[in-house]
Amino acid sequence: MSNWLEDIRAAWLGKIIGVRLGAPVENWSSQQIKASFGRIEDFVKDYLVFGADDDTNGPLYFTRVLLDKNANEITSQDIADTMLNVIADEHGFFWWGGVGVSTEHTMYNHLKNGMSALESGSSRINGKELSEQIGGQIFSDGWAYVAYDNVDLAVDLAQKAASVSHDGEAVEGAKFVSAAISLAFKHKDIFEVMNKALEYCDPQSEYVRVAQNVIAFSRQSESWEETLGYIQRTYPYSCYGGICPIIPNMAVMVMAMAHGKQDFRETLLICVNAGYDTDCNAGNVGSIMGALVGIDGLFSPWVYKINDVVLSSGLLGSVNSLDATQQTLYFGSLANAINPALSDQRLTIINDFSFSLPFATHGFFGRWHKYFDGSHINVEMADAKYKRALQINVHSALPQESLEFIKKTYFRASEVHDSRYEPSLAPVIWPGQTIRTRLKAKSAGLFEACLLVRDINGKLVKSDIGQLNDHFSEFDLQIPSNFSLIAEIGVELICLERTFLTHVWVDSVMVNGSVDFFWDVTSLPIEDYGRTFYMGNHREIAGCTHVNGDWVVDGGITCTSNDRAMLLYGDVRWKHPQFDVDLQRWDVGSAVCFAVQGALSYIEIVRINQNEIHINRRVGRNIQNLSKVVMSNVKSAQISLHIVCVSHIIIFKVNGTILGKIFMKDVSCSGSLGFVSGSAKGILITGIRVSNADFNINEEET
Repeated sequence: MSNWLEDIRAAWLGKIIGVRLGAPVENWSSQQIKASFGRIEDFVKDYLVFGADDDTNGPLYFTRVLLDKNANEITSQDIADTMLNVIADEHGFFWWGGVGVSTEHTMYNHLKNGMSALESGSSRINGKELSEQIGGQIFSDGWAYVAYDNVDLAVDLAQKAASVSHDGEAVEGAKFVSAAISLAFKHKDIFEVMNKALEYCDPQSEYVRVAQNVIAFSRQSESWEETLGYIQRTYPYSCYGGICPIIPNMAVMVMAMAHGKQDFRETLLICVNAGYDTDCNAGNVGSIMGALVGIDGLFSPWVYKINDVVLSSGLLGSVNSLDATQQTLYFGSLANAINPALSDQRLTIINDFSFSLPFATHGFFGRWHKYFDGSHINVEMADAKYKRALQINVHSALPQESLEFIKKTYFRASEVHDSRYEPSLAPVIWPGQTIRTRLKAKSAGLFEACLLVRDINGKLVKSDIGQLNDHFSEFDLQIPSNFSLIAEIGVELICLERTFLTHVWVDSVMVNGSVDFFWDVTSLPIEDYGRTFYMGNHREIAGCTHVNGDWVVDGGITCTSNDRAMLLYGDVRWKHPQFDVDLQRWDVGSAVCFAVQGALSYIEIVRINQNEIHINRRVGRNIQNLSKVVMSNVKSAQISLHIVCVSHIIIFKVNGTILGKIFMKDVSCSGSLGFVSGSAKGILITGIRVSNADFNINEEET
């Protein structure tokens, strides 16, 4: 029997599956789908590594407002500020189809130019057609996850968030979806869930009227195809306008749930075969149905095909690289903060690769070959640390043949299927850290094993080799500080005897220790993700994400744009780090930033003139000056900047001389590095050292 955390897991996996199922036929008609596939019965495209989607970006990123605000006090403006903080300037995350065409593009442009959240999504400003597109509901799932079965809170947060970008019927859609998910955690009849969810919407709205009509028609129709014909005749796109109007798509969602007989797979297949905005519709329906049927009711072949790999394309590269299990634990930690009664020991291991949740694989896969072939699955195991483990099924293996069973901790651009939503990634594990796990085999004497780590340049390090027994043995490996971006970690198995149909088990892979490395960034590669929706070319410096500007590696990291531009570097989860930044150029108006949590949340050291620097803290649109420092005899070339964040004290040096200490009581100094270029080539970074940064340290201990 699942618990509350596994309920959230089921709903989130349902969302991911629905998006992946519908993405290949997005905006196809039912007739086009039928002509091309007959009837879709499974994923029609194997994307290998799916290149991010706005439907999953929204729930993951918008809920970050809860990291700084109490759930009961959040306003639409707070959510709008979070959006500006975690979304890059008109690239990534959304469909940037143009102001007046894309609702989200229009909203972002309004907010960037200073419009309030009370106006940015309003029909008065944007018109009824634009403000009632589908985005009002497709991002609303996350509010139900964090509120869990507190339906009133889920609806309140969804309404506030949707109002930033949408109005009218679109906001009703956000209320309906969030209510339905929250209700489905407890109520297990889909008609009861839909009817109760509609009670949270405006009874006079067209949304409620159409939903009730479709439910009524579905109850007396002989097939979903008959109901779809009714929808296409009565509520066609042509009646509403825009790229993705909410009413026809909602009608398809309700039809699928009404005809799906409470079966997860059948409901999603109906939803996708009906056409329209298939990834959005199936994503919301998958989320509702996942909450309804629970973890055991999901269609497991689809879950394992996804293998926990879900890339995102917000501004925070390390968040973009989190897998579906880590994302579930993130939602769970927010739910626990809202309601402490929702407790679970697994919430403490969000930065590790634990197999503690059903279906958890963290993206591990085997490089199987004909001399060492197999598969893997998550299983219950009494002697595993969290009572579950990853089971490697060895189908057959020959003596002295080896297998790498790995997790990609950083995907190269060449490994990602496409750039539709422009993912930009940073690793989730770094040099200096130690990985630990436990391994055992079904029978002793069949396998030897070791841990391995490989960076993006192919540099490889392995732990000591040990023979596997029928009880767990521990393995550990510290990543050398001279490694570059960590591309993969894992286990190497070496077969000792001819073997058929046996098993090896991997217990949780834990990540410990402080980050410690120095990189000469003059040789960092450029990741070329390929063409975007708009026929541009998406490129990014490896391990970085940019807010704006054209950042390149030309004798170091620099920006060729004339206007102010910002680049983020590293991991937003770094706690109490020490940074050393080597600058060959640091012109007036340019800055080095730390404790970076987004485009509008950081501490900056900005050069005001040749002899003066200011240390400013930015939170949203507010900039607070913390210190003004005079630098004597410091030239603009060859500057070494040293920053130490110890507890709530910041110490900074220039060329070895301490210039200041700042006490930041009740302010977290955690986050990544960032750089601001005040003009073309206004800053040139040649070297970066990060040390003492730890993901797992508790704030109370400092």
